[in-house]
Amino acid sequence: MLSNRIVLENITIEVFNNWIGVQSILINNKVVSKKFSMTGCEHQFKLMESGRIANYILTTRTSSKTQILKTNQVLIDLTRNGKKIQQNLLLNIGKTIEQSNNHSKAEGIKYLYEYEIDEAINSFKQGLVKDSSDGEIYFLLACCYSIEEDSIEGIRHLELAIKNNFLDIELILNHEMLAYVRMQEEFEKVRFEQLGNQDEEE
Repeated sequence: MLSNRIVLENITIEVFNNWIGVQSILINNKVVSKKFSMTGCEHQFKLMESGRIANYILTTRTSSKTQILKTNQVLIDLTRNGKKIQQNLLLNIGKTIEQSNNHSKAEGIKYLYEYEIDEAINSFKQGLVKDSSDGEIYFLLACCYSIEEDSIEGIRHLELAIKNNFLDIELILNHEMLAYVRMQEEFEKVRFEQLGNQDEEE
């Protein structure tokens, strides 16, 4: 049976993904790295071992598009101080949050992961019928429109996401599906206005 854990002597490494693709690496139940990952990414972290710092690099990637969509499996490579100690290790990535009870939203996420963008957009719009204040759905729609290179709708839905309390600035600035939207001049206004609002609140 596949697990989401790697056990190495006195440490346990766990890999989790949430519904919008944020991948978290936990060492002995403590988060040491968190990045967006749709098809895989690289995590770097340091651990103190026998009084010395060990440098780790953990790389995740999909074993195949069909496999990842059906079983949530990924391949893991793990390097310690420049030496590979795990390679092509197949893990079943854990989920950090429960499946959405909004069926249309969950369906839209599945379509988005499969890059069936028209179907994803239709499902997300149906999801908004059930909950028009779900900032996460607006964010996911912004991702869809960014992939379609529709900057107007992408920016508009990103603004709606922020308006509806989607305040994960790190994800907005780094989500690979928003790459096209971030290239637009209009994005600068959205980004800095929100960062300014957070600064004022602090």
